Amino acid sequence: MSHLDSTRRARPLAPILPALLLLLGAAAGCSPSRPAATKAEQVFRFRLHEDPPTLDPALANDQFSEAVILNVDRGLVELDPLTLEVRPAVADTWTISPDHRVYTFHLRDGVRFHNGRGVTSQDVAYSFRRLLRKDTGSPRRFLLEPLEGAQDFIDGKSPDVAGLLTPDERTVVLRLTKPFAPFLAELTMANAAILPKEAYEDPGKGYLRAPVGCGPFRLARWEQGNFIELLPFDGFYSGRPALDRVVVRMIENQASALQEYVAGGLDSLDETPDDSDAAMMAKVGKEIRKYPFIGTGYIGFNLALPPFAGNSDLRKAFN
Repeated sequence: MSHLDSTRRARPLAPILPALLLLLGAAAGCSPSRPAATKAEQVFRFRLHEDPPTLDPALANDQFSEAVILNVDRGLVELDPLTLEVRPAVADTWTISPDHRVYTFHLRDGVRFHNGRGVTSQDVAYSFRRLLRKDTGSPRRFLLEPLEGAQDFIDGKSPDVAGLLTPDERTVVLRLTKPFAPFLAELTMANAAILPKEAYEDPGKGYLRAPVGCGPFRLARWEQGNFIELLPFDGFYSGRPALDRVVVRMIENQASALQEYVAGGLDSLDETPDDSDAAMMAKVGKEIRKYPFIGTGYIGFNLALPPFAGNSDLRKAFN
């Protein structure tokens, strides 16, 4: 038997196209004269156009990377996928000062990294300093730039971030230079994930192929250009995920991906068929789900190519 499900995790600031979503389940009967049926493995398979450019949260700047990172990693807070409201993640409670400049987060008990070590406030501080450091090269360093002293730390004028405090192992205090309304929501982005220093200080950068987070799934296999396999993390603070396996299939061609979906090789597809394709719409039209999301869209010009390259007058005209 099968059922339709229209829910998906919201990805902050990453455009997401309407999705085809068909989750396949299995039902089995039993009788006193027969042994109980073995529970079918619960697998969810979804498609990406291409391999994620990176699985390092600090370097992520695209929806392909975030599709994996948001399952492997967690930050202090996250977005509720139904309401898009900020809700607890690694931090179970927080307070905001009356002047909206000081955010105090209290970490929940029992949060562990995939390597088994418990998460502390020092891991949050390490991850945030890493995001800000120039040598990390994060395209989203701006998330933490509102912190007091962040720019001095970035410029090498200060050895630490004045507004990043850890009074004890369970408490993180973030002090802003001035009030910034989107700050809490921006901490839900994949780049603010909490990482273990022992894994991410590896000179060989093994974390790029084998990331270590504290999210509900851990990376098991990555066959470049083919698939990524995620397995449930039994030590996840909210309990083991219901899924036994997640398979991310890399299928570049839209028509090929659609055929794979129809054949049952995918449970979710991020591109719908053209409305003019009557035959395909007859097959899958009832499975299309539309939903709101937070996204930023833009048109970019490659200034390294003609007619923009070497043509400052044209660039000024467009600007």
